[in-house]
Amino acid sequence: MYIKNMEMDGFKSYGSKQILNEFDTEFNAISGMNGTGKSNILDAICFVLGIVNLSNVRAASMDDLVYKSGEAGVLKASVTINFDNEDKQKSPIGYEACRIICVKRIIYYKGKSKYLVNDANCTLAKVQDMFRSVGLNVNKPRFLIMQGRVTKVLNMKPVELLGMLEEASNTTLYDQKRTHALKEIANNESRHKYTDDVFNSDIATKINRLRKEKDVYLNYQRVQRETAILKQKTIAFNYKLLHEEVKANKLKYNKEAQKSVDLRNAATVLEAEISEITNGIRELGELLDTDQESGRELLLASMKRSMDGYAALTTRLDQNEEEIEASNRAIVSKNKQIEQEQAEVVICKDKLSTCGKDHDTGIARREELQQIIAQNEEKITQLACGQIDDGEGHMVLLPNLISDLDSKISQLQVKKYSFTQELNKINTTISDAKAKLANLPDDCSDLEEEFYSLIRQIDEIKPEIEQFDFDHDKYVSCKTRLDLRLEEVNALKSTILMEKRRNNLQLEIEVNERINKKNIIGAVGMLFQVKDPKFDTAMEIATSGVIKNFVVDTSETAVTIMKTKMTSKTFILPLDSIKPNVMDRRTLELAYSLYGRQNVWAALDLIEYDPKYKVIMEYMCGNILICRTGEVASQLCFDPRISKRCITLDGDDYNPYGIMSGGSTLIATSIFDTLKKIKDKDSLLDHKEREVYDTESIVNELDKKKDDLAVLNDKLGNLTYSKDQTEMRLEQTKSYKFRLIVNQNSKRLAVLNESIARIDQEIEYSMQKLCKAQENEKNESAFIASEKSKAMKAIEASQKELEYSKNKFMNAERKVEDIQYELEYLEGSIEKAQEEILQLNTDIINLKAAREEMVIMVDAAEEKKRLSETEYQEFMDLRVQNEADYESLKTRRKQKTKEKDDLNIRRRKSEILSNDLSCHFENSQIRLNEMVEKHEFIRHQYEQLGKAGTIFDFTGCNIEEMTQQLTHNEELVKEMGKNVNKAALQSLDSVEQQFNDLDTSRKELVEDKVAILEALDYFDQIKKDTLREAYERVNKDINNIFSTMLPGCNCYLTKSVNELSEITGIEFQIIIQGHVKTSLTELSGGQRSLIALSFILAMLKYRPAPIYILDEIDAALDLSHTHNIGKLIKDHFKESQFIIVSLKNDLFENANVLFKTALLNGHSTVTRYPTIGFL
Repeated sequence: MYIKNMEMDGFKSYGSKQILNEFDTEFNAISGMNGTGKSNILDAICFVLGIVNLSNVRAASMDDLVYKSGEAGVLKASVTINFDNEDKQKSPIGYEACRIICVKRIIYYKGKSKYLVNDANCTLAKVQDMFRSVGLNVNKPRFLIMQGRVTKVLNMKPVELLGMLEEASNTTLYDQKRTHALKEIANNESRHKYTDDVFNSDIATKINRLRKEKDVYLNYQRVQRETAILKQKTIAFNYKLLHEEVKANKLKYNKEAQKSVDLRNAATVLEAEISEITNGIRELGELLDTDQESGRELLLASMKRSMDGYAALTTRLDQNEEEIEASNRAIVSKNKQIEQEQAEVVICKDKLSTCGKDHDTGIARREELQQIIAQNEEKITQLACGQIDDGEGHMVLLPNLISDLDSKISQLQVKKYSFTQELNKINTTISDAKAKLANLPDDCSDLEEEFYSLIRQIDEIKPEIEQFDFDHDKYVSCKTRLDLRLEEVNALKSTILMEKRRNNLQLEIEVNERINKKNIIGAVGMLFQVKDPKFDTAMEIATSGVIKNFVVDTSETAVTIMKTKMTSKTFILPLDSIKPNVMDRRTLELAYSLYGRQNVWAALDLIEYDPKYKVIMEYMCGNILICRTGEVASQLCFDPRISKRCITLDGDDYNPYGIMSGGSTLIATSIFDTLKKIKDKDSLLDHKEREVYDTESIVNELDKKKDDLAVLNDKLGNLTYSKDQTEMRLEQTKSYKFRLIVNQNSKRLAVLNESIARIDQEIEYSMQKLCKAQENEKNESAFIASEKSKAMKAIEASQKELEYSKNKFMNAERKVEDIQYELEYLEGSIEKAQEEILQLNTDIINLKAAREEMVIMVDAAEEKKRLSETEYQEFMDLRVQNEADYESLKTRRKQKTKEKDDLNIRRRKSEILSNDLSCHFENSQIRLNEMVEKHEFIRHQYEQLGKAGTIFDFTGCNIEEMTQQLTHNEELVKEMGKNVNKAALQSLDSVEQQFNDLDTSRKELVEDKVAILEALDYFDQIKKDTLREAYERVNKDINNIFSTMLPGCNCYLTKSVNELSEITGIEFQIIIQGHVKTSLTELSGGQRSLIALSFILAMLKYRPAPIYILDEIDAALDLSHTHNIGKLIKDHFKESQFIIVSLKNDLFENANVLFKTALLNGHSTVTRYPTIGFL
């Protein structure tokens, strides 16, 4: 069984998942810089093996095992190890059928940990038992050699060294078992003593006690019989008394039943009188309703039709406006989409430009590299034929090159002579022109200066225009968006104005210089809102007289407005002079106390408003109560202590002056719904106006830049025109022609001088090549070999650069294709969105046309609805007046009803008493029957009850005395029963059986003690033999290992024994070059470390575990000893898997697999090097 691979996630420094694959079955090494997580890999293995002492893994608590203790967002740590289990002989017990054993342990930050074995939940104890069965006891580890263990071994006393040897030979387990056996013997001794005590005292005492308990039991039975007879007599006496009570209750019940019948007859007579009054009320009510019912139904039907029509038209109008708003929102959304996608298009174009540069940058260079490769390959071919490069890309024979260079030098000298002749002629021409120019007047200097000045100014202004910060596309886009938003704002203003006019919320006056619109605050309904929609109906009734009035700042403004010409009747409320009407707080608290805050509300508390309009709100509804039901409203309204206007949630209006109205629930649309829609549109208007302001600011800024750019373009045009005119005037002067000849020939003169200098350089270069070619001709073979070598190097370098360039080109080409695809998609999306905006604008125009028609229809329907509501309300008021005429009849009926109710109350009391007597009689009869059923002796001996001379003779009996005597006897029986052993007769047999059992137990204890002592002697001998064998083998192996690592030196173990020849301690004996060292202090630090390592490795070799974990055991060794340790482990410990942490190459260069750790972004990482030669 060995580790095959492992995975760490969130464990200590491994903040991200790290997988260590393909562990070697023999020698694995782990290396890395300090602090990169080397030892954390060993800690992770111990974590999975079930370590309990966290100090061994350098942690104070389980939370320290989570990456950065959970502070970096990683809240759990997990380690998974897959163990190869192919060797069934070394398999853990119970897992022989598993080829791979996967063990995973997870710890949650501030939580619990859990184990998974082959994906099944498992306990810590079970996991520890599994590993302990193969010699991997992580809590007493001999396979785990952590940092500092080597130093601890050197400082151990002989007894401690012996303890390590005992642990290696597994005899410590026997010591534990021996201690347990001795405890068992001590327990047996105590049990033996207990048995003797029982024999000596308990048995005899128990027999005497049982005899006394027998006498007590017989006396107890006698008292029980006497108590049973007394209980029967008491029950029979109670039965006789209950029988007499039943007879008396029956007589009382009959008398009360007759009284109830008499009261019922009196109530029947009174009910006939009430019926006669009720008929009179019904006849009067039918007389009133005969003329009004048909009219009421017709008016109600008419009002309902007008309201339904108005509601349908209003709904259609709202739907139309919602469709317009939806279309506007869709246009806004599409414009935002277009803006975003246009921005993305610009980004994509920039990316495409950048990638295109990367894409095209290397083309020329790749062609050049391919040409270099081809040229050098051709050069190698030509060199094989004896041809060489002439320096100009041509391959020629060396003799031909020498000949060509001679010819080229001659040609260059001829060309130089020709240029020199032309140079002399130009100098002559310039001299003649200057001489003629000296005889002419200077008529072009000013024009020339002006011409060159204009050119300088043009050169200065062109870069300024090119770099000017003005985006024409952005300007057009913002201008279009501004026009669209202005159109939307105007349309929304028109809609809001129409809504306010339709609902009488717009103050229609002629504006003049005396009226400032800022002084007009607006309609009252626009200044507040209802907190909870369930109060809408009640608040609409409460505010119906004021909600459409208009608020202004002062009374002067109100007077000014009233003097103007208004289109309709208007009520004005000046904010500075309006008087509030607020309910007294004590009155409100009284209403609360009568019906509770859940049934009564102050209307002023149900609305939200700006505190500066408080006086208006108090005037509007400060003296109104809102009630849950009509009953509550009626009681509060007409209560003289309150006497306030009350309105129910359904809209019923109760006035203390006797006026009541109802039917408000028939209103189809609440005024507050309309107000909410208008307020929502006002909010949308504010948002769009802010957007218009922002867009207008951008457009104004761009307009300013556009004007500045136009000024620069005009300036450039004027300068260009002036330059052209100046040049034409300059060409017409005489001296300018000769100046022009001088300038042109001077330029040609400069070109010729430059050409002659270049020819001189070419002649010099050709001479150098000729000399080199002549020199190479003398040693032609060495020269050709050198040229071949240079060509091969050039080909190799060019091929590497070409391969890199091709890879870069492919990557850039893929990026270009991706960006082009994204650009095509965005352009298509923009085009589609623009088409959708056009269609939406068309739809808005059609919807607005339809809305104008519907507004007219809604106004007509609203007027019709208002007329029908007014007519219906007048009808209902008349009905209320008529109903008051027969209230007196109701009062009379109420008095008669009260008299009847009094009779019924008396009758019900009589019936209740009669029912109580009946129930009492029935209960007594039931109790009587229950006593007969419960006590059978009553039925059988009924004739004997009360008969003299029997046990049921009740002469002179008192039920209380009998009950007291019975209670006393029952308590006596109960008290005696506590001390009675009912099984006393049978207990004698039990005591005899106990005697026999105790005797048998004594014999068994003696036999067990003898057997245990014999077993201890046997295992003591086995322990001695095992420890002696371990000592001899470890002594032999430690010398072999030490002498291998330190030739010419020996290390032996010396033992100390007691008088029983038992080993009591071991020490080291060191021989260096034949000299015995009496103390370890005479040795160097490295030699002492080798001794400790040799002892540890010798014990590992004695009983190999499947896995050994060693952490920097070579810390105190030099490089040669480190190398010897690594080679020793590799050559002599092939039966176990070693996992070793080290910082020295000389140790892990012997390993078959190396894992190197490093830190990356604060996380530890691991890299595997699978073969020898990784260094």
